[in-house]
Amino acid sequence: MASHKRAGFLGDTDDESMPPALGEGCELPLSFSIGAAVHCDDGRCGRLARVVIDPSTDRVTALIVEKGFLQREDRVVPVMAVKSASDDQIVLGMHSSALRDLQEYREVDFRVPVERWDRGKYQPEQTRYAASPYEAVAGSGVVPSRRYRFHEGVPFSLKVVGRGTKVRDADGSLGEVDHVLVDCEGQHITHLIVRQGLFSDYVIVPVDAIVEVDDTGILLTLARDEVRALPRYDRA
Repeated sequence: MASHKRAGFLGDTDDESMPPALGEGCELPLSFSIGAAVHCDDGRCGRLARVVIDPSTDRVTALIVEKGFLQREDRVVPVMAVKSASDDQIVLGMHSSALRDLQEYREVDFRVPVERWDRGKYQPEQTRYAASPYEAVAGSGVVPSRRYRFHEGVPFSLKVVGRGTKVRDADGSLGEVDHVLVDCEGQHITHLIVRQGLFSDYVIVPVDAIVEVDDTGILLTLARDEVRALPRYDRA
Protein backbone atom coordinates (compact mmCIF):
# COMPACT_ATOMS: atom_id res chain seq x y z
CA MET A 1 0.00 0.00 0.00
CA ALA A 2 1.31 3.43 -0.85
CA SER A 3 2.70 5.50 1.96
CA HIS A 4 0.77 8.54 3.16
CA LYS A 5 1.07 11.27 5.73
CA ARG A 6 -1.35 11.60 8.61
CA ALA A 7 -1.39 14.24 11.33
CA GLY A 8 -1.26 12.60 14.74
CA PHE A 9 -1.65 14.21 18.16
CA LEU A 10 2.04 15.10 18.07
CA GLY A 11 2.19 16.31 14.46
CA ASP A 12 2.58 14.89 10.95
CA THR A 13 3.79 11.31 10.72
CA ASP A 14 4.86 9.37 7.64
CA ASP A 15 3.24 5.92 7.57
CA GLU A 16 5.23 3.66 5.28
CA SER A 17 2.78 0.82 5.78
CA MET A 18 -0.76 0.62 7.04
CA PRO A 19 -1.91 -2.32 9.17
CA PRO A 20 -4.46 -4.65 7.64
CA ALA A 21 -8.14 -4.29 8.44
CA LEU A 22 -9.45 -5.91 11.59
CA GLY A 23 -11.03 -9.34 11.65
CA GLU A 24 -14.11 -10.56 9.84
CA GLY A 25 -17.29 -9.11 11.27
CA CYS A 26 -15.73 -5.73 12.00
CA GLU A 27 -18.17 -2.87 11.55
CA LEU A 28 -17.53 0.83 11.08
CA PRO A 29 -16.77 2.33 13.48
CA LEU A 30 -15.61 0.12 16.33
CA SER A 31 -16.78 1.29 19.74
CA PHE A 32 -14.30 0.49 22.50
CA SER A 33 -16.41 1.22 25.56
CA ILE A 34 -14.41 1.15 28.78
CA GLY A 35 -15.91 -1.50 31.05
CA ALA A 36 -17.57 -3.44 28.20
CA ALA A 37 -17.66 -7.23 28.44
CA VAL A 38 -15.00 -9.05 26.41
CA HIS A 39 -15.91 -12.39 24.82
CA CYS A 40 -13.59 -15.05 23.45
CA ASP A 41 -14.47 -18.01 21.23
CA ASP A 42 -15.49 -20.05 24.29
CA GLY A 43 -17.46 -17.36 26.15
CA ARG A 44 -16.90 -14.29 28.29
CA CYS A 45 -13.23 -13.82 29.17
CA GLY A 46 -13.00 -10.42 30.88
CA ARG A 47 -13.81 -6.76 30.49
CA LEU A 48 -12.17 -3.84 28.72
CA ALA A 49 -10.16 -1.85 31.25
CA ARG A 50 -8.05 0.42 29.02
CA VAL A 51 -7.14 1.25 25.44
CA VAL A 52 -3.53 1.65 24.27
CA ILE A 53 -2.97 4.36 21.67
CA ASP A 54 -0.07 5.62 19.60
CA PRO A 55 -0.28 9.45 19.85
CA SER A 56 1.97 9.91 16.80
CA THR A 57 -0.47 8.14 14.45
CA ASP A 58 -3.83 8.33 16.30
CA ARG A 59 -4.03 4.53 16.21
CA VAL A 60 -5.31 2.09 18.80
CA THR A 61 -2.63 -0.60 19.05
CA ALA A 62 -3.95 -2.81 21.86
CA LEU A 63 -6.63 -3.35 24.48
CA ILE A 64 -6.05 -4.00 28.17
CA VAL A 65 -8.41 -6.82 29.12
CA GLU A 66 -9.05 -7.32 32.82
CA LYS A 67 -9.65 -10.84 34.10
CA GLY A 68 -10.76 -11.80 37.57
CA PHE A 69 -11.92 -9.66 40.49
CA LEU A 70 -9.94 -10.26 43.68
CA GLN A 71 -6.93 -11.63 41.80
CA ARG A 72 -6.88 -9.53 38.66
CA GLU A 73 -4.86 -10.48 35.62
CA ASP A 74 -4.69 -7.69 33.06
CA ARG A 75 -3.45 -8.71 29.60
CA VAL A 76 -2.34 -6.65 26.60
CA VAL A 77 -4.42 -7.87 23.64
CA PRO A 78 -3.33 -6.72 20.15
CA VAL A 79 -6.12 -4.82 18.44
CA MET A 80 -5.88 -7.19 15.46
CA ALA A 81 -7.46 -9.88 17.66
CA VAL A 82 -10.75 -7.93 17.70
CA LYS A 83 -13.53 -9.38 15.53
CA SER A 84 -16.22 -6.87 16.49
CA ALA A 85 -16.93 -4.21 19.11
CA SER A 86 -19.99 -2.31 20.27
CA ASP A 87 -21.05 -0.32 23.33
CA ASP A 88 -22.00 -3.55 25.13
CA GLN A 89 -19.35 -6.08 24.18
CA ILE A 90 -16.09 -6.78 22.39
CA VAL A 91 -15.52 -10.09 20.60
CA LEU A 92 -12.01 -11.51 20.23
CA GLY A 93 -10.96 -14.15 17.73
CA MET A 94 -9.17 -16.35 20.26
CA HIS A 95 -9.77 -18.93 22.97
CA SER A 96 -9.76 -17.61 26.54
CA SER A 97 -6.78 -19.83 27.39
CA ALA A 98 -4.69 -17.86 24.87
CA LEU A 99 -4.96 -14.74 27.05
CA ARG A 100 -2.56 -16.29 29.55
CA ASP A 101 0.17 -16.27 26.90
CA LEU A 102 -0.15 -12.54 26.25
CA GLN A 103 1.86 -9.76 27.90
CA GLU A 104 0.76 -8.93 31.44
CA TYR A 105 -0.10 -5.29 32.21
CA ARG A 106 0.54 -3.51 35.50
CA GLU A 107 0.58 0.11 36.64
CA VAL A 108 3.36 1.28 38.94
CA ASP A 109 3.12 4.73 40.56
CA PHE A 110 6.06 6.58 42.04
CA ARG A 111 6.79 10.15 43.11
CA VAL A 112 9.79 12.41 42.60
CA PRO A 113 10.42 15.58 44.65
CA VAL A 114 10.19 18.80 42.66
CA GLU A 115 13.13 21.09 43.39
CA ARG A 116 11.77 24.21 41.70
CA TRP A 117 8.03 24.35 42.15
CA ASP A 118 5.90 26.03 39.48
CA ARG A 119 2.26 26.06 40.60
CA GLY A 120 0.94 26.39 37.05
CA LYS A 121 3.11 23.67 35.53
CA TYR A 122 1.55 20.54 37.04
CA GLN A 123 -2.00 19.26 37.36
CA PRO A 124 -3.40 18.73 40.91
CA GLU A 125 -3.50 14.94 40.49
CA GLN A 126 0.25 14.94 39.84
CA THR A 127 1.23 16.56 43.11
CA ARG A 128 1.33 15.89 46.81
CA TYR A 129 2.42 18.09 49.69
CA ALA A 130 4.33 16.45 52.53
CA ALA A 131 4.97 18.47 55.69
CA SER A 132 8.02 17.41 57.66
CA PRO A 133 7.46 16.53 61.36
CA TYR A 134 10.69 18.44 62.05
CA GLU A 135 9.45 21.61 60.37
CA ALA A 136 9.59 23.65 63.58
CA VAL A 137 13.23 22.66 64.11
CA ALA A 138 14.63 22.29 60.62
CA GLY A 139 12.34 24.74 58.85
CA SER A 140 11.90 22.34 55.92
CA GLY A 141 8.31 23.39 55.28
CA VAL A 142 6.23 21.78 52.56
CA VAL A 143 7.86 19.44 50.04
CA PRO A 144 6.02 19.16 46.69
CA SER A 145 6.42 16.07 44.54
CA ARG A 146 5.30 14.97 41.11
CA ARG A 147 3.56 11.66 40.48
CA TYR A 148 4.70 9.45 37.60
CA ARG A 149 2.96 6.32 36.36
CA PHE A 150 4.81 3.50 34.62
CA HIS A 151 2.71 1.22 32.40
CA GLU A 152 4.46 -2.14 32.60
CA GLY A 153 3.78 -4.20 29.48
CA VAL A 154 3.25 -1.19 27.20
CA PRO A 155 6.06 0.59 25.28
CA PHE A 156 6.95 3.99 26.72
CA SER A 157 6.05 5.80 23.48
CA LEU A 158 2.43 4.62 23.70
CA LYS A 159 -0.30 6.05 25.95
CA VAL A 160 -2.94 4.26 28.00
CA VAL A 161 -6.48 5.62 28.20
CA GLY A 162 -9.15 4.22 30.51
CA ARG A 163 -12.31 5.17 32.35
CA GLY A 164 -11.43 8.09 34.55
CA THR A 165 -8.81 9.49 32.17
CA LYS A 166 -9.25 13.24 32.49
CA VAL A 167 -10.12 15.40 29.49
CA ARG A 168 -9.34 19.12 29.53
CA ASP A 169 -10.33 21.82 27.09
CA ALA A 170 -8.81 25.28 26.75
CA ASP A 171 -10.86 26.47 29.74
CA GLY A 172 -9.97 23.70 32.18
CA SER A 173 -11.41 20.35 33.26
CA LEU A 174 -14.10 19.03 30.91
CA GLY A 175 -14.86 15.44 31.88
CA GLU A 176 -13.59 11.87 31.57
CA VAL A 177 -13.14 9.39 28.73
CA ASP A 178 -16.05 6.96 28.42
CA HIS A 179 -15.11 5.20 25.21
CA VAL A 180 -13.17 5.46 21.98
CA LEU A 181 -14.48 5.16 18.40
CA VAL A 182 -12.07 3.58 15.91
CA ASP A 183 -12.22 2.85 12.18
CA CYS A 184 -11.65 -0.75 11.10
CA GLU A 185 -9.32 -0.26 8.16
CA GLY A 186 -6.46 1.57 9.83
CA GLN A 187 -7.34 1.36 13.55
CA HIS A 188 -7.31 5.17 13.71
CA ILE A 189 -9.27 6.90 16.43
CA THR A 190 -12.09 8.93 14.90
CA HIS A 191 -13.79 10.27 18.04
CA LEU A 192 -13.71 10.22 21.83
CA ILE A 193 -16.91 9.98 23.85
CA VAL A 194 -16.42 12.19 26.91
CA ARG A 195 -18.65 11.90 29.97
CA GLN A 196 -19.48 15.22 31.65
CA GLY A 197 -21.11 16.09 34.95
CA LEU A 198 -23.06 14.17 37.57
CA PHE A 199 -25.90 13.40 35.16
CA SER A 200 -23.60 11.83 32.54
CA ASP A 201 -23.90 14.08 29.53
CA TYR A 202 -21.92 12.41 26.73
CA VAL A 203 -20.25 14.60 24.11
CA ILE A 204 -18.66 13.40 20.84
CA VAL A 205 -15.18 14.89 20.40
CA PRO A 206 -13.46 14.54 16.99
CA VAL A 207 -9.87 13.33 17.01
CA ASP A 208 -8.72 16.54 15.30
CA ALA A 209 -9.55 18.40 18.51
CA ILE A 210 -6.95 16.43 20.50
CA VAL A 211 -3.67 18.26 20.89
CA GLU A 212 -1.90 16.15 23.52
CA VAL A 213 -2.14 12.89 25.46
CA ASP A 214 0.04 12.42 28.55
CA ASP A 215 -0.03 10.99 32.07
CA THR A 216 -2.35 13.77 33.26
CA GLY A 217 -4.98 13.04 30.61
CA ILE A 218 -6.09 14.41 27.25
CA LEU A 219 -5.88 18.06 26.20
CA LEU A 220 -8.22 19.52 23.58
CA THR A 221 -7.78 22.61 21.43
CA LEU A 222 -11.43 23.55 21.90
CA ALA A 223 -12.80 26.32 24.09
CA ARG A 224 -15.80 25.55 26.31
CA ASP A 225 -18.23 27.31 23.95
CA GLU A 226 -17.00 25.08 21.11
CA VAL A 227 -17.48 21.98 23.26
CA ARG A 228 -21.09 22.97 23.97
CA ALA A 229 -21.71 23.05 20.22
CA LEU A 230 -20.50 19.46 19.70
CA PRO A 231 -23.07 16.69 19.11
CA ARG A 232 -24.21 14.55 22.03
CA TYR A 233 -23.99 10.77 22.25
CA ASP A 234 -27.03 8.74 23.26
CA ARG A 235 -26.09 5.51 25.03
CA ALA A 236 -29.71 4.36 25.28
